[in-house]
Amino acid sequence: MTSVMELLDANLEVKAKLYKDPSLRYIFMMNNGRYILQKIKESTEIHELLGDSSLRKRLSELRGYHKNYQRETWSKALQCLSYEGLQVNGKVHKPTLKERFKNFNQLFDDIHKTQSTWVVNDEQLQSELGFPYPQ
Repeated sequence: MTSVMELLDANLEVKAKLYKDPSLRYIFMMNNGRYILQKIKESTEIHELLGDSSLRKRLSELRGYHKNYQRETWSKALQCLSYEGLQVNGKVHKPTLKERFKNFNQLFDDIHKTQSTWVVNDEQLQSELGFPYPQ
């Protein structure tokens, strides 16, 4: 059973790489990972065959996908909000601040424009990702 699951995981990894957007790859992996985890939990036989350690490993992988999704999605935008390099002679350099807000707004708009077209059917995953609207 373990080798079947390894093949399934490898197949999902290959399919995830077909998505150009790294954030979407992680959503794909989270969505499929959550589905597999749900099915394992629902089936006593599969759960017993795979064991608790396999379940914990899958949960850990899901947390990793979520963390990577957040990093890929928000790291550039959040860099715009950093204090680093914002002060000159102890005062906030207003042109730099203005440019950072402009860049943040552009990045935020790009993220919204891209991700608002994505479909996430799992309601719990929608909530975790901050998708405030029904898909």
